[in-house]
Amino acid sequence: MKPFAATVLVVCCVPALSWASQSVDHIHIRKCVSQAEDQVEVCARKQVLGCMDTLENEGKAAVEYRSCSRAAFNQADSMLNEVYAVGISNVKAADMQREATNANYSGLEALLRKSQRAWIEVRDNTCELGVRYDATGSGAEMQMLLCQTELTMRRIVALEQQIGHSYPKIAR
Repeated sequence: MKPFAATVLVVCCVPALSWASQSVDHIHIRKCVSQAEDQVEVCARKQVLGCMDTLENEGKAAVEYRSCSRAAFNQADSMLNEVYAVGISNVKAADMQREATNANYSGLEALLRKSQRAWIEVRDNTCELGVRYDATGSGAEMQMLLCQTELTMRRIVALEQQIGHSYPKIAR
């Protein structure tokens, strides 16, 4: 009986998931990084809202709008991870150079890791506070993801400025 239920779930629900995935293909958060610093968040929000408009125009249920926010956050988080990895590589190289000339030097790598862990906690708590204050029901998850996306985009810009790594400019 259980295998039959799983088969019915897969057969009936996979098409619904594919509808949402077609619309989230239109989200291109990477384009936002090439915007002016004060426009990065606006660009990310426009990407999500455009995806939601597409779903609405296709007659999809509002519950599927969540996929737009989730896709945007996943893309932003992936970009942040790339920038962070380059940052770790850069500060490791700087640590090696500085340690060779100064025996009392404490590492940039440890500081960057500590900074990133603290930033993730601040981001998540900041977004949760906003969501608990404003949103309820199914909109809460979308608001949380959108907030996390926007703050993650800010962090990408901040890390690029701090560690000297820039995302390649992407044609708009």
